[in-house]
Amino acid sequence: MIRRPERAARLPLELIDAEDSAGGLLLEIAGRVDSGDMPSGNTGLLLETYRGSTWEGLVSAVVAELDERGDEGLEENEFVGILDLLHQRSLQHDIDALNEKARNGGLGGEERQRYAELLKRLSELQKHRPKPLIGKESM
Repeated sequence: MIRRPERAARLPLELIDAEDSAGGLLLEIAGRVDSGDMPSGNTGLLLETYRGSTWEGLVSAVVAELDERGDEGLEENEFVGILDLLHQRSLQHDIDALNEKARNGGLGGEERQRYAELLKRLSELQKHRPKPLIGKESM
């Protein structure tokens, strides 16, 4: 997202943790992209946009890491992997809620069917998910 902020349009924003520093930055970037107030294609402009802000340190660290790698194809693969991870977390959250309900009184027929569907989707995502190239704090 740092090198290609327009990727923000593909983010499931409801799945991003705003309390996490990387998640907060993603939401900040997505908001700027949505309002048309985000430079793209030039990390220097991006650094200027965040100079003096609470995001400056994190943006600078991510830009430095990206400059070392420099492969946009790998970055796109990683971005897709992060999207998959966000969906995986959402599925796991729904599965955990159904597990809790099952422990506290049982699931109805539709809930059991949804539970099986969620487990299948989670398994499929886990099989095909590429490993991220950078850590969670750099998302």
